[in-house]
Amino acid sequence: MRILLVMTCAFLMGCDTGGPGFYGVDAVERSYDGTTFSIRVRGNLAEATRTNFEWGSDFREIWAKAGALTIHETGCKVAWYDGDGSVVRMGLSCNGQPPPMKPVKTPTLYCDLDNVTERNGTYSGRVECEL
Repeated sequence: MRILLVMTCAFLMGCDTGGPGFYGVDAVERSYDGTTFSIRVRGNLAEATRTNFEWGSDFREIWAKAGALTIHETGCKVAWYDGDGSVVRMGLSCNGQPPPMKPVKTPTLYCDLDNVTERNGTYSGRVECEL
């Protein structure tokens, strides 16, 4: 029972933690049109983590709300967006400075295992992968 309680607390604490590059940055809680975000800004990058549940929301609407709050909070223009409906990362152009480069996404390799058999502790089969 204790382990379940500890795991639940750890899960809930991780829901509003800054992502890579934003650890230790204090968050500012802001709401816009029923959506609540924790906004973190480090230099010319911002991260907005949605902290409430919304059924059937479109990620483009979430991005627009996060962008509007970030513009209001920083006074900078949002040059690009990245992420999903939960965590939105933004490149900012402040005081006429160029925004940072948008991160390049590495391709994901998807693989399937077929006809896997085991004989004396050794496994064999066929692997088929695609990007």
